[in-house]
Amino acid sequence: NVKETGTSRAEDYTTELWSKLAGAQPEMQNDLRRFGNYRQAQLVEHQSQQASSSQYAILDFEKTRVLQVFTFNEQGKVASIQT
Repeated sequence: NVKETGTSRAEDYTTELWSKLAGAQPEMQNDLRRFGNYRQAQLVEHQSQQASSSQYAILDFEKTRVLQVFTFNEQGKVASIQT
């Protein structure tokens, strides 16, 4: 899954989120190119709740750093991403 491999696959996301991401791929790829080469991700916090969990990660690129919050549902699928 995406938490273990870092690779995005449709089955790693809720249907609703994957539909939004799939439609925004060209725009997201353009944004990422402006950040420069990807270097690494660092998990900075993990929060668990009854039916979900959230992971806060710093994504390090050549030209910038981005804090993202990934929320996972009870099946371990990514339900939301906030930057």
